[in-house]
Amino acid sequence: MSKRKPDRRPTKSRPEPAGDSPIGSPAEVLTVGWMLTVITVIACELGWLASLGAAYTWPGSAAPPALGAVLLLAALLSWLIAMALLPVVLRLRSEPPPSSIIWFAVALGALPLGVMVSRALG
Repeated sequence: MSKRKPDRRPTKSRPEPAGDSPIGSPAEVLTVGWMLTVITVIACELGWLASLGAAYTWPGSAAPPALGAVLLLAALLSWLIAMALLPVVLRLRSEPPPSSIIWFAVALGALPLGVMVSRALG
C-alpha cells in the first residue's frame, strides 16, 4: 500500500493592488483634514452666535453663556489646528488651494481670538 498524497489545491493568486489607493494621496488627506478643521471653526462660531441669542432670550439661564464660552474655546483651538496644518498642506500639494480660501481660513481666527482678548482685558 502506498501512501496517498493529500490533494494540493491550487492557491488562488491574490489580485495585485492597483496604483490608486482608495484613501488618496497624503496631500489630499491633509487637505481634507485642514478643510474639516476650518468648517469646525465656522460651526463653533455660528454656535457661539446662537448662544448669544439664547442668552438674550433667556437672561436668567446660565447655560447659554457657558455653552458659548466652550464653543468659543473650541473655535480657537480648531483654528490653531487649522493654522498648524496649513503650511503642511501648502508644502505637500502640487497646486495650492485658492488664495481666497486660505485668507478666509486665516481670518476666521480673528473672531474668537479678538473676543477672548477683549474679555481678558475688560
